[in-house]
Amino acid sequence: MSATVISRPSSRTQPTARVRTTPLPVLKGRSEARRKARAKQSALEHVIVAAMGFILLVGFVFMVSSLMGNVMLEKASRDTRQDMRRLDAAGKAVAVLSDEVDGLSQSAALEKWAQNHDFYNPQAQMAIPPAQMTDHVQTPQ
Repeated sequence: MSATVISRPSSRTQPTARVRTTPLPVLKGRSEARRKARAKQSALEHVIVAAMGFILLVGFVFMVSSLMGNVMLEKASRDTRQDMRRLDAAGKAVAVLSDEVDGLSQSAALEKWAQNHDFYNPQAQMAIPPAQMTDHVQTPQ
């Protein structure tokens, strides 16, 4: 014997909508309590909360900008002190170099340097004694 399933034809061709006779349970929780609290909040309280937030934001921005200003001021002061030290060192170096240039620009120092480096003055070697110059120089008449 074999077991075969015989299906019955369905008498319903379209599904019908079920109608619920009992109402859905109302859940009272935090969300409803919050809604009620917000509804009771007056406009003045809303303005006060917004003003407090604004004051806190302005205070935070003021403190941060003051700190940044002080940091930049200290950096400028440190840079100024460093620049003044460098200026003093440069002034001392210029003074030393100026003294050396003054010492080297004197004719005696130049002649001594030339002799030490085997230079000679060609005009000094070709110089004619004053007694002989009268013979070679024509006097204007």
